[in-house]
Amino acid sequence: MRGDIANAALYFASEEAGYATGQTIVVSGAQVLPASPAALDERAELEVTKRAQRSLSAASSLSMKKSALSRAKQSGGRTFSTFP
Repeated sequence: MRGDIANAALYFASEEAGYATGQTIVVSGAQVLPASPAALDERAELEVTKRAQRSLSAASSLSMKKSALSRAKQSGGRTFSTFP
């Protein structure tokens, strides 16, 4: 990122930049930072929600596996398909 800033500074110091007027050049190294503490809070809330959804999904999957195992044990190990 330092090289990006140096290159922008060199450009503005060069004669080639003589025709660039009223321009904004963003040198961010492709990093975008939130604009406010509220944005940070919103992002943290989103992460918590995503983690909770993944946990619920994993728990649901585990519950389904346990149910299938229980049904298999009850049927003596025979499996049944609901597909034609």
